[in-house]
Amino acid sequence: MTPEHSVPLEQDSSPRSIVVERSGGVAGVRRSWRAELDERPEGARLRTLIETVDWARGLRVGEAGADGFRYRIRCLTSSQTCVLEAQLAESELTTTWRELIERVRESDSA
Repeated sequence: MTPEHSVPLEQDSSPRSIVVERSGGVAGVRRSWRAELDERPEGARLRTLIETVDWARGLRVGEAGADGFRYRIRCLTSSQTCVLEAQLAESELTTTWRELIERVRESDSA
């Protein structure tokens, strides 16, 4: 897999958790999932995905469309400072973004 966009993470701003929030859809229900990167066995894979997704893509707010989902993805430090953030409509999600979101969802339910 070729990285879409590489983002080197500084040691002092290294994310300790990732939060995915999904809003919209037919019912308009908001859902949230969180993965603690230091405690999960797959933390290394999540960190790789965090470093390879195109965070600049998430700076442009696209239309979610009628009944579409919108995602907000945030990486937080141990002090809960947000170091990376993206907001994407479901139609804007690339394969790598989808994998990151799915892995966070799976980690949260584990």
